Amino acid sequence: IARDLTQMQVEVNVDEADIGGVREGQEATFNVDTYPNEKFAGKVTQVRLSPATNDNVVTYTVVVKVSNPDGKLLPGMTANVSLILESRKDVLTVPNSAFRFKPSDNKEASDRGMPGPGGHRQTVAEATQPAVYRLEKKKPVRVEVEKGITDGQNTEILSGVGEDENVITGIIVPKEGK
Repeated sequence: IARDLTQMQVEVNVDEADIGGVREGQEATFNVDTYPNEKFAGKVTQVRLSPATNDNVVTYTVVVKVSNPDGKLLPGMTANVSLILESRKDVLTVPNSAFRFKPSDNKEASDRGMPGPGGHRQTVAEATQPAVYRLEKKKPVRVEVEKGITDGQNTEILSGVGEDENVITGIIVPKEGK
């Protein structure tokens, strides 16, 4: 019996917390264990409205149609899928680590308001307004930014820093000589 493997479908289990943003027609990328360095692409063709519950975790099945001209994808393979909920081109992004960076000695923040992370003082506005730090005259300076979309690793910056500005993501402390 000959089987046509040039068109495949991948059934993706999507957590109930994430299903709200999934729609038919959205792009998807994935890889399989057999080809870990190769990315495959497809499109969401169906969002099934019959949830499954396993160990108190509710998931929905999303069907992704995939072209498979080389026949590399086989039925039953495990796929690691990313559903593209939104995308933008030619935007400024910073690594998410830039939002987690806090200088160890930030007198500017400690002079205003309430105690914040690390015992520094911050106002309520500072605690809720996203910010990054950039280096000015060898000192970190806090810059409030407006964030756009994120892919979990990088975040779009709508305003606050420019394309030609560097932000701090961490500090490397050299080891003492042995």
